[in-house]
Amino acid sequence: MKPWLRPLRALTLTGITTAGITTALITLALWAYPARAQEAHLYWVRFSHPSDLAALAATYDVWEVDHPQSRALLQLSPTDAAALAANHRISPAPDRRPPPTISPSAGQTAGIPGYPCYRTVDETHATLNALAARAPDLARVVTIGSSWDAQNSATRPGDPLTVLVLGNRQQAAPQFRFFLLGAIHARELVTAELALRFAEQLLAHYGHDPQITWLLDHGAVHILPIANPDGRRLAEQGLLWRKNTNTNAACFVSLPGYTYGVDLNRNSSFQWASCPFCSSPDTCSPVYRGPVPGSEPEVQALETYLATLFPSRRPTDLTTPAPADTTGLLISLHSYGRLVMFPWGWSDAPAPNAQGLATLARRLGHDLSGYRVCQAGASSCLYQTDGTTDDWSYGALGIPSFTVELGTTFFQSCADFEQTILQPGLAALHTALRAAPLPYQLPAGPDTHTVTVTPTVVSAGSPVNLTAYADHRRLAPLTGPPELAIAPTPIQAGRVALSAAPWLTTTVTHPLTVTHPLTLTAADTDGLAAVLTGTFTTTCLPDGRHTLLAQSEDANSHWGLTAAAFITVTNASPFSLTPSTPIADAPWDTPARYTLLLTHTGQLRATYALTATGPWPVAFLPANQLELASSQAAQIEITITPQKNTAAASATTVITVQDITEPTTCRQTALTTVGRDARTRLMLPWLQSP
Repeated sequence: MKPWLRPLRALTLTGITTAGITTALITLALWAYPARAQEAHLYWVRFSHPSDLAALAATYDVWEVDHPQSRALLQLSPTDAAALAANHRISPAPDRRPPPTISPSAGQTAGIPGYPCYRTVDETHATLNALAARAPDLARVVTIGSSWDAQNSATRPGDPLTVLVLGNRQQAAPQFRFFLLGAIHARELVTAELALRFAEQLLAHYGHDPQITWLLDHGAVHILPIANPDGRRLAEQGLLWRKNTNTNAACFVSLPGYTYGVDLNRNSSFQWASCPFCSSPDTCSPVYRGPVPGSEPEVQALETYLATLFPSRRPTDLTTPAPADTTGLLISLHSYGRLVMFPWGWSDAPAPNAQGLATLARRLGHDLSGYRVCQAGASSCLYQTDGTTDDWSYGALGIPSFTVELGTTFFQSCADFEQTILQPGLAALHTALRAAPLPYQLPAGPDTHTVTVTPTVVSAGSPVNLTAYADHRRLAPLTGPPELAIAPTPIQAGRVALSAAPWLTTTVTHPLTVTHPLTLTAADTDGLAAVLTGTFTTTCLPDGRHTLLAQSEDANSHWGLTAAAFITVTNASPFSLTPSTPIADAPWDTPARYTLLLTHTGQLRATYALTATGPWPVAFLPANQLELASSQAAQIEITITPQKNTAAASATTVITVQDITEPTTCRQTALTTVGRDARTRLMLPWLQSP
């Protein structure tokens, strides 16, 4: 479309309105000039109502929206400013743009020139590869696609879209996934760096921080630091580049912010071009949505990859909520605006899971102190958008999805990033990761934190004392309908689980993973903060380090976010257990076979008894009792028969081996069995051995 036809297109989107006519005519007059001025300045422009703001956002480069003052910060040429001044109140604003030519800081040897805290595209790729090489059991690099230049340009090489996957690769298939997206808009410098710092934090603290260790043992974190590498390379030169570099989306305007290319965050295939002024058909517009949904290779790669990670939990209609037990979530990092936003962006109507989305957003907003929490498409939030990544991932897949607008400008200074954005940003991402196992449930309960255990090293059978703190006030205010804001209720209970999620039905079936009640002491008069105390017994626990997970419950029966602590157990029982990997998972009502090698290392003969705790039938061959001499070993076959008419498709069975004459001499092994339809192979079960 010719640039001067853009305002005519605006008039046809939903019919003619006063605001639409005003903005379109002003823009038409602007484009009638034979050439546009090269310089640009920032202006505060007053808007009269949301449709006026929407028209401005679809036509100009809007940097910021101040809803209480009904004004938007726009980058305008003098000609634009003069035209808008005929019908809007405008005033110059302090310049927040990078210098025309950015240059390295004194002594700078790495990073973007003048911004050494932000790694370049090449340095980002090198960091991802280095992290994977440094911790191959925890990290790997996956290429999910390539950029527009890589596929189309004869002069620019382009880049792969590189995802860092974090998680313990020695464990079973992950129970949940978390996806973090950065730099889909090229000029938003802080986003890629925060994503990298988060990855580095997780790897640095794995094995030392019990919560991070448990999360990476049971989940997988997927991080795409730079979703728009072609545009990012231009931004590294000091250009205010937002879109990708698709030269088929040509633009003949020479003005910062008005460039060729497609806005990748308006090109997603859910609700693309669905609302007036939510995106633009003009190739020069900063929010040009592309010729068709999902036209860009970056968006195609992202949607394809996400669809493999998150099985869809809701249809693509606009009314069906995702189930409460949905796992996994997505965060798309942007700058700037100090906002935490949740779907929908294309409408001011609430999404089907609106309260669950709002509650988790409020948890993130608490960590990002002072950030506003709102529905993206609500009139008091920012401005409506369509074809966005988070609307697609929630709308098409059902996972909670959020846009976090970091900081106060696109080229944020390193001092601001390090001092005001980094630590709150990392805290919010950590909260999101803690919520990822059950993101529609856990944020609604109290936030349990700061767990301590004494002693931290015990012999098997000795008690461990636990203290934890729970707080149900860690919720930022919500800008929006009050019915979306849950009202916290007093904390009424607590529990602790060993080495397994306390919310799993299999966790309560055996002392190895059973949840234990904790004594509750109110810490304030409203009951929204509490101290949890309790004692956990370590009978039969195998040698090694274990994780205790504490969780608290409010008066509405909402169990909240967990906190973790390590204990180390020494078990001097004079025998060892070695479980085998079963041949396969089991069809319903058909035994899954395991073998258990029991080796007696004591000096005297001993008689051992084997018992099983779990929901499904267990049999021992040749028997569940045997006598062994010193250094003698025996192999026991264990069959576990999954029952089709039970609640779970998988269940944990704990095998306890105990010396009959010495009841405190015991060990346990947990076996998880997967039941399946005879025609479908789901997965191999996993084992936990001492």
